[in-house]
Amino acid sequence: MGFYQWMWLILIVLISCSEAPVEVVEDRIAGAPLPPKMRLHRNDIPDDLWGPDALTDINGIYIEWESNTETGLAGYQIYRSTAPANGYKRIDSVLEAVTFYKDVGARLETRYCYRVTAIDEMGNESRMSETAFYTLLRKPVLTYPPNHEVLDSLPRFRWLGISEPGFYTLRVFVGTGENESPFRQIWYYETSDFDEFEIIYNQDGTAIEALLPEREYRWRVDFQERETVGSESTWHFFQR
Repeated sequence: MGFYQWMWLILIVLISCSEAPVEVVEDRIAGAPLPPKMRLHRNDIPDDLWGPDALTDINGIYIEWESNTETGLAGYQIYRSTAPANGYKRIDSVLEAVTFYKDVGARLETRYCYRVTAIDEMGNESRMSETAFYTLLRKPVLTYPPNHEVLDSLPRFRWLGISEPGFYTLRVFVGTGENESPFRQIWYYETSDFDEFEIIYNQDGTAIEALLPEREYRWRVDFQERETVGSESTWHFFQR
């Protein structure tokens, strides 16, 4: 074969290689589901309610993820560590219809790191998801009104704060009588002033409705040092 024939052959091979389909490499193990997509806080979304958070009433952390779409999915495995890059141990598993987990009994002032995997009916497990973080702090202590009190005037909410920099969110909910959503939020008030011991209901005029007689209400106070460091108080209830 002459020189020009060799050149034409090489050119044909190069063209055929350049037109070959590019293989898309997915973040998955062969035969296993894709890793779940964690729901994480995003700074670019105002009032982002997704992501890890503290639980009320108990020392616990709530995490959530988006549902996988593969058929034959059996469930999810939850892993936890106190170091973001290693040391993950499986702490529980949930069925495929469940896309959240409550880690109860978490220690205070400990940074917990969570990853989740998906597992199918054949026992194939996905790679680990991205990492969700949360650190629980001591809960604010509600002091007034007393729990289950019947009030003859607008409540003046008081609580004992946390001696750390951050901000508090007072939340008030009204009972709905519905099974799936028994309470809905009607007012919240944010403050970073630890010395502001008393907050009167709707003092900023932003509540979506007035308090009515013979209705059940509940309230709590959230504390955040930053998005993934904080706590939520226990619930207290009152009536007008």
